[in-house]
Amino acid sequence: KNITSSMNISPAMEMVEQSKETLSRLHVYREPNRLECRADGFYPPPVSFSWTRAGREIQAPIQTDGEQTPDGYYTAVGNMTFYPSSEDQNVTFGCKVSHNGSNQERDFPLNITCE
Repeated sequence: KNITSSMNISPAMEMVEQSKETLSRLHVYREPNRLECRADGFYPPPVSFSWTRAGREIQAPIQTDGEQTPDGYYTAVGNMTFYPSSEDQNVTFGCKVSHNGSNQERDFPLNITCE
């Protein structure tokens, strides 16, 4: 007799910005800026990351298994590099993490400066 159990642990999400000036919410016009979205503590892999701008998908889902942590769960990072333009002023970007049919989203308002 085989007994199989399965467990799905949803990820905890965090968004990090890695721009020219990482400590402020400042993204410089026409300079490369990177948004990073972390999914921590999920099981089993994989997860998918996608990105939105003003509620519309701008990057299709990218699936990753991530890395297993010592506690047996998984962590993964999705990122997106973009070049802000004047149209991005006060626009909200978002990260969507999908795991085993469930979705989590985080929105990220940007402060674009034209230099």
